[in-house]
Amino acid sequence: MIAESERGIDVRNRSVQPHGAVLARAADGVLELRVAGAVPLTEAATAFARVAEPGQRGRWLLLP
Repeated sequence: MIAESERGIDVRNRSVQPHGAVLARAADGVLELRVAGAVPLTEAATAFARVAEPGQRGRWLLLP
């Protein structure tokens, strides 16, 4: 088997630590989320296409 470094693969460990201020805002119910739009689940392809557009900001919600 060829080593990762010989195949151009960079292997690193990542550690994620919770951000106390963000978690506190979420717990208080004041965390604001940017929503770009909402579409019915049957129009998921529309949301997927919009996400691929340049300059897209926010999340797309798929509604039941």
